[in-house]
Amino acid sequence: MKTSILCTLISIVLSAVLSQPVKAQDCIRATVPFDFNVGKRPLPAGDYCISRVAPDVLAIRNLHTGNGIMAVTIPADPSKAENPVLTFKHYYDDSYFLYRVADAGRGWQFHQSAAENDLLAKKSRSNPVSVAASLSHQ
Repeated sequence: MKTSILCTLISIVLSAVLSQPVKAQDCIRATVPFDFNVGKRPLPAGDYCISRVAPDVLAIRNLHTGNGIMAVTIPADPSKAENPVLTFKHYYDDSYFLYRVADAGRGWQFHQSAAENDLLAKKSRSNPVSVAASLSHQ
């Protein structure tokens, strides 16, 4: 029941967001040197643009293929670094999950996925891995 309500809510939010005219936005650009996951969606290593499409929704787009996803986030602390930073959780089975995106003024944290919960249930530990990024204007 909770899952269907959440899916309905996400569908409504995304349809409202996608129906808005596209404006030039800041894009956090990063080269991710490893395959990673956002929630349950696997993404290949590559160059990415991460932009805010709603207060708690980020679009993550591969710059070479144009493929991407949108993810609902929760507010997080801004980065202490001058440049934007992507933080991943790296588990010992070589899984990487995007955990947090932040720049000097904003921060977003991703919800923990069922796949991550399964790894934690198996007592798998994670180490944070940071990837430096830059801010560009599209």
